[in-house]
Amino acid sequence: KVAVINQALAQKYFGTDFPIGRRLGRGRTATGVEIEIIGVVRDAHYTDLKTPAPPTLYLPFAQEPDGEANFSVRTTGDATALVPAARRAIREIEAKLPMFDVRTQEAQVDSLFACERLFARLAGFFGAVALALVCVGLFGLMVLRRASAHGGDRRAHGARRDS
Repeated sequence: KVAVINQALAQKYFGTDFPIGRRLGRGRTATGVEIEIIGVVRDAHYTDLKTPAPPTLYLPFAQEPDGEANFSVRTTGDATALVPAARRAIREIEAKLPMFDVRTQEAQVDSLFACERLFARLAGFFGAVALALVCVGLFGLMVLRRASAHGGDRRAHGARRDS
């Protein structure tokens, strides 16, 4: 059996040693399966961009047919237009494999930042409300000051207070 590991797993278990060609044990018994490392890939974030990527082991689907499979396809054109061709190609390889939750990388990143985006919109809204309140307050002060100054002018010209 073979696998590709991410940089986090390579760093955790092998440090600065070259991991390709090394073996990892799998299972808690003496008959556990050993897996040869055939490649190292960069760390990828799947559900959270703030925390470090966890150590990850990638196995070929043919070795683990009962497991979960994830596919990434790189394209230079419209990614959504590629979905039907990807479905056909996957069906040719494994007819029973269901393909769901298809989304572009942009959509996936957007969903990861949904809370932050909502917080930014709310902060912007409340900032605008605060600015509006400050403007209304300043306008009110200017009106009162003008009215007060106008009354002072009348008194300076000899008008009485009660008039």
